[in-house]
Amino acid sequence: MMKILVIGMSEEWKWVENTDVCMENSFGSIRSTYTEMEFILRLTKNKYGVYTNGSFEVYDTQSAGDEYYGEGGLWFRDNILVDYDGVYALMPQIVRKLKELGLGTGEEE
Repeated sequence: MMKILVIGMSEEWKWVENTDVCMENSFGSIRSTYTEMEFILRLTKNKYGVYTNGSFEVYDTQSAGDEYYGEGGLWFRDNILVDYDGVYALMPQIVRKLKELGLGTGEEE
């Protein structure tokens, strides 16, 4: 895993992981496989050091995203994830990274 500081109050994390992936449409699963995926998580803090928004990108490394690719936005309130878009459900790897960073994901009991 690599963390890269970007411009201003933005931070970026990149890592590669082998995982199950599945391509689906409104009729159900089309294709699934176990493959190496690259994950990119970008988060932005406000002037008080609180995360306010971010984005994620995930793609298979073998085809550089031609086969499997997803991206979306993330929105936080008081360091708790309150909304996301771009995918039906966040991949567990993204949720795990947010939790590692001390952010709430709404999955806490």
